[in-house]
Amino acid sequence: MLASPVARPRQAVLLATVLRDTLHWLDDDMRRHGIDVETDLGHEDIVVLAEPAALQQLFANLMVNALEAMADTPLPARRLTVRLAASGPDAVIAISDRGCGIAADSLPRLFDAFHTTKDDGVGVGLAICHRIVTDLSGSIRAENRRDGGARFEVHLRRQDQTASRAATT
Repeated sequence: MLASPVARPRQAVLLATVLRDTLHWLDDDMRRHGIDVETDLGHEDIVVLAEPAALQQLFANLMVNALEAMADTPLPARRLTVRLAASGPDAVIAISDRGCGIAADSLPRLFDAFHTTKDDGVGVGLAICHRIVTDLSGSIRAENRRDGGARFEVHLRRQDQTASRAATT
């Protein structure tokens, strides 16, 4: 088991805001690496019950991994795509890159602690992502994109409109 941080109280969180804040926080790195960021956060009112810093860590880990996966991608093709949508009772966050993709033999173990695909990695980033998501009773999966790169999809349970109004006030 990975380190167990002190549980912080969960609150109603607008996912679009956390995604925007995370992208803003990583903006200098994205620009420095020549990465074009495409967002589709059209579902501004999607709310989940979570600890905001944990969500930011989740999304930052996925985005930094995407940035690193594009190191050998030609500059004009470097693109990070972040989408937020609703699907039934879930919020769906998809983070895609046009990097090197994921080796087929790594896919089944990708979220295991201490499994790494990087020469200098220690294998905890995606395990932490998995833990954050499962602690919120959600799911996370990864796949290779047909046109190159990888796509991570996170499903989290949405809150009702009452929680949504509370998060925006």
